[in-house]
Amino acid sequence: MKKGSGKKVTLETLAGMVATGFVEQEKKITEKITEKITESETRISQQIAGINNRIDDLALNRATREELLVLDQRVVRIESKLGLDFKRHTHA
Repeated sequence: MKKGSGKKVTLETLAGMVATGFVEQEKKITEKITEKITESETRISQQIAGINNRIDDLALNRATREELLVLDQRVVRIESKLGLDFKRHTHA
């Protein structure tokens, strides 16, 4: 305040103004931090969902051990009927 403006600021008024300023700044900072945390949580959730989708796709497109063993047995029978003799490494 300018000297001689006619208004007198008491220490209590000044302390109240400073306290109000701090409260307002705290609200702004809290809102900004909350916004950033929410954005980060959303981004991380989307990334996790994407990873889960990829895992699901891999699981759906993967042959099981039993399916491979059945196919191996079929190939062995076909090879034997054709007179082909391949040495196999069995992993039973």
